[in-house]
Amino acid sequence: MAQPKEVKMLSFNDNLSPALLTKLNFKVIYNVIINPDVDSLPEKAKLLQLGPIDFFIGGASRDGKQGDSLNRHLFECYRIITVLSEGNSELQWIFYAPLDASQEFIETANRFFVCKGEMLKTRITREQYLLWSNMSSLKEMTTEVIL
Repeated sequence: MAQPKEVKMLSFNDNLSPALLTKLNFKVIYNVIINPDVDSLPEKAKLLQLGPIDFFIGGASRDGKQGDSLNRHLFECYRIITVLSEGNSELQWIFYAPLDASQEFIETANRFFVCKGEMLKTRITREQYLLWSNMSSLKEMTTEVIL
């Protein structure tokens, strides 16, 4: 097995990264965790002060609330990805949502992420999630590509 890739990571409302990091063969050397229910959401200047980030993961967990909260997490993750991508073409990112997210939410997420990633259904953990990502290596972990 190849040596794990060392990454600087930023995570937002994340409960998938332990399983994903193992599958992706990543070794986290620096991690900033944002809990949107507790932490104030960082402004652009604060995000840029973190320095170059290699990997961002964020989303809405299965135990999260539907509706406005789910949409807020989508928009915040998209904003963070946009800021972190400025001048950093190497940023790898994943956004996830519960498989039972509403069709309206899925269509909204598709509008935001379709140009950068693919929507994937996976069984990385015991639960199923919808994933949007710019990482081609996720294809190997998926059970079905949803178009």
